[in-house]
Amino acid sequence: MAFKQAFKIAALIVVAVAAFAADADRAGGQATSFRVIGPGIVVVGESVYQLDTGNGPSGWKQLPNGTFTLPPVPASSLVNYASGIVAVTNTGEGWVQGGGVWTDVGPVPGLVPTTRESWGQLKAKYAR
Repeated sequence: MAFKQAFKIAALIVVAVAAFAADADRAGGQATSFRVIGPGIVVVGESVYQLDTGNGPSGWKQLPNGTFTLPPVPASSLVNYASGIVAVTNTGEGWVQGGGVWTDVGPVPGLVPTTRESWGQLKAKYAR
């Protein structure tokens, strides 16, 4: 009788560990599907969302929304977005909004614009 009880407890522990491991993997996958680019601002794919707590109902609002607009670049290229007036892309390009118009202010000083090369392009470039 004690053996059956111990077996049942061990089986429950194995099932619980397996369920936890499966949920942990799924949660990890969900956590990497967005990037934070500013206070309460996230990028999901090619969409930008702002956590709006000032206007009811509180929640995530997709940009553009109200006075918050986006510069004319792919949303996935944004690495920083502040207060709807300043944005920086992954190439270091700065954007400033004034009077409802986004203006490209150029790359961060000291940066040299580059393009990414594939492994095949690098091999072909340096092959002998």
